[in-house]
Amino acid sequence: EAPHVVFHGTPQEWRCGVNWTDYGLLTLDKHDEEFAALMLHRYPTDPRSETAVPEVLVDPIRIGPSRTVGGGLIGNLLFTYPDEVLALTSEDLLVRVDLDDGSVTTLQAAVAGFSASRKGDYLLWQDATITGGDAEYPAGKVFLRDRAAGTDVLLGETSLRFSGLPLWRIESGFVELSLGEYANDPKRIFFLPNFNFIEVPGDLIFNFQLPGGRWVIVSFFSVYPEAIDLSSNERTRLFPREAKVVGRDDEAVYVIEVPCCFESDQRDDGPMWRVPVDGSAATKLADRATSNMGLLDDGRLLGPVGVGAHWLGALVLVEPATRAEMRVDDRVHFNSIDESRVNDEGIVGYSVTDGERSGVYVAKLPAAGRSGGVRMVKLRIERPQAPSTAPSTGP
Repeated sequence: EAPHVVFHGTPQEWRCGVNWTDYGLLTLDKHDEEFAALMLHRYPTDPRSETAVPEVLVDPIRIGPSRTVGGGLIGNLLFTYPDEVLALTSEDLLVRVDLDDGSVTTLQAAVAGFSASRKGDYLLWQDATITGGDAEYPAGKVFLRDRAAGTDVLLGETSLRFSGLPLWRIESGFVELSLGEYANDPKRIFFLPNFNFIEVPGDLIFNFQLPGGRWVIVSFFSVYPEAIDLSSNERTRLFPREAKVVGRDDEAVYVIEVPCCFESDQRDDGPMWRVPVDGSAATKLADRATSNMGLLDDGRLLGPVGVGAHWLGALVLVEPATRAEMRVDDRVHFNSIDESRVNDEGIVGYSVTDGERSGVYVAKLPAAGRSGGVRMVKLRIERPQAPSTAPSTGP
């Protein structure tokens, strides 16, 4: 069948800042650098014949200035969820948009900026009355709202623009509030429910929590993986050499031995280690791995190595017991690897950029402990204006 447009896309500059919901695709109709209309393209009844018609939800909303764009958010200005959107209007109103019926409710007036938790149950909002700072980082009173209880707690006076995602760890019981623009400016960690706080270096980023309550951290001024005990503010080095933390299990963290953290990027590969958090000896799992290396349920590793300037490299399967590599394919794009079917079906998807071989592939991996090669098939998408009949070839 000829292709049929169901949804018109969203501008690339917001990347994943606006995305899919339970009710359709959210997009922004940009007016200028500060304002846009928030649009919803509801799912059509028949996607084979109908095209979603954009519906204006709020016009205008603020889209700038913001230094953060992430999955379903534009930092301090817009947060999206499966059934609702939280946004800031041109009148400094923090509003909730119900995606079911399109209704708009004001949650708070006179708001300079806000942040929201992953589930949307907490808001951190800054009053629009300026109490200090400068034009780029105006300071004001910052409140934490429990949406279920309808209560606000004053945490202090600062600019929310200093903070990236201050509520991203609230499910673990704390809020991060940065007090300055630079890495050596402090950051306050407020503990719920009593809101006692400690101050830590502003460059400290929490990766994940370890058994016993410690956190694995990344620090601008440290090139070694560390853990921090927030009750005592004590830091412990986890690995004796420069490395990046890329994963964990219940008893250990996984690191790749590459320069850390701002002298390398995701493509760099190096030895991969499993480092027990109890201080026992580390185990080398692979002679080379990248940050996109996945740990399968059977203990094997799957991911790209030898990635070059165009983000293309070899996709390999590694047996940690021997550190032997089995090549799945070459010239695979670093960010294209789909492991969603690997553990259940042994199937991995990926894209190749290699002349006539270019395309999307799925490959059947051999079961753990079995020898043999990889079986693959190319998924060809033929365009009506230039159908491809060339046979697929591959390794």
